[in-house]
Amino acid sequence: MQMTLTFPTRDGDLLAALKSYSGKISASTGSYEVTVAEAADLATLVASYESALLACDPTTRSQSLVFVKNQARNLARDFAYNLGMAIAVRPSVSEALKLDLNIRARKPNTRHGRPTQRPMVGFVSASNRTVVVSIHDSVTGEKTSRLSGIVSALVYTYVGEDYPTDPSLWQFAGPAPVHRNPSLTRPVHRSPSLTRPVHRSPSLTRPARW
Repeated sequence: MQMTLTFPTRDGDLLAALKSYSGKISASTGSYEVTVAEAADLATLVASYESALLACDPTTRSQSLVFVKNQARNLARDFAYNLGMAIAVRPSVSEALKLDLNIRARKPNTRHGRPTQRPMVGFVSASNRTVVVSIHDSVTGEKTSRLSGIVSALVYTYVGEDYPTDPSLWQFAGPAPVHRNPSLTRPVHRSPSLTRPVHRSPSLTRPARW
C-alpha cells in the first residue's frame, strides 16, 4: 500500500506544521522507531527555518535573505518527508500514530470502464466559426451532462440542405476539446467561396460511432 505525506506550501503554515510534526516525533521517538539523533536533527533544521523566516521581515528582507530562507525551508521539509516515509513502511508503528503525523494511505486510481450505453451527440448552437455540441444519454435523453467514461466527441461536418445518411459524405473535423461545461466546442472552418446556406435543426442528433 502506498503512503503519502503532504505539508502546506505557505511559509507560515509550513513552519507551524513542521514544528508540530517535529514535536510529536521528539516526544515519541520509541513509538515511531526514530533515533534521538534523527529527532534532534529534524528539530535543528526546523529551528533554522524559523530563524531564516523571521529574518525575512518585510522591512529588511533582501534576495540573499530569501535565498537562505528557501534553502532552510527545503532542507527542513525534505528531511521531515523522508523521515515520515521511513516511518510509513514500519509495520510496528500503529496506523493511529501515522495518522497523527498526517501519513495516510494513498487513494488508488480508479479507471472508468467502457460505457454500457451508447452516447448521443447533439447540436446545440452555431456562432460564426464555432459550433457547440453536447454529449448526452441516448437511452432516456434526459441526462444532458457528459457520461462517465466519455473522453470527447469526434466532430464531422457537412455543407448542404439535406442530412446525408451516407457516412462517407461527412468531413472529419477532429475531436472536440473537453470543457467543464457539458457542451463541447470546436471551431469549424468554412471556405469564403461557399454561398450555399447550411441548414441545421436544434433537435438534430446523431449517434456517436461505437
